[in-house]
Amino acid sequence: MFRFTYQVLNSGWADGIINNGEISVSVTASYLHDSLGELADAALELSKGAGSAMVVFMDEPGEHQLLLHRSSDQIFYEVRWFDDWESWGIFPSDKFESLLTGQASIDEFLTQIRSTLAEILSLHGFDGYKIRWIEHDFSIEAFNALTSPRVTYSGLHRFAHLQSEMVSLLMPVQSHSSLKLLRRSFR
Repeated sequence: MFRFTYQVLNSGWADGIINNGEISVSVTASYLHDSLGELADAALELSKGAGSAMVVFMDEPGEHQLLLHRSSDQIFYEVRWFDDWESWGIFPSDKFESLLTGQASIDEFLTQIRSTLAEILSLHGFDGYKIRWIEHDFSIEAFNALTSPRVTYSGLHRFAHLQSEMVSLLMPVQSHSSLKLLRRSFR
């Protein structure tokens, strides 16, 4: 199970909660790092088949890191706490506390991220988000890609078949009987 909520506060701060069904971890994010944009990008890359991603929720001082690993249709995740900014090289990468681990389907994970992004955009709009988050714009490209209809294999196969039929229909007609057949197909 993976549950995620995120609130953009005023003056470049945000609070989030990551829950695995048993434990909740609160994360705070500063405008110094585009955590929500990084989360949207990570979700997009994982939806395309990437094997792993990391999202940093930079506090002042310290940071949470959400480590994401994809295996087939599952996401395995871990939330780590560092007392200072490991992502900027200020703190050792082996000095962390593991606060939470979990597993969810890729669909469950993506649904949570899409829902959070849609809620934030609906609540604040582009301008309101920029005013609150200060340094970073809302990640509309990733949001659009995550919320657009998915193209499935069967959809691609159907498209290729239709494309093949169109090409054959547009080929020059070789005989009078071919013309009759062509006219019948459009009735």
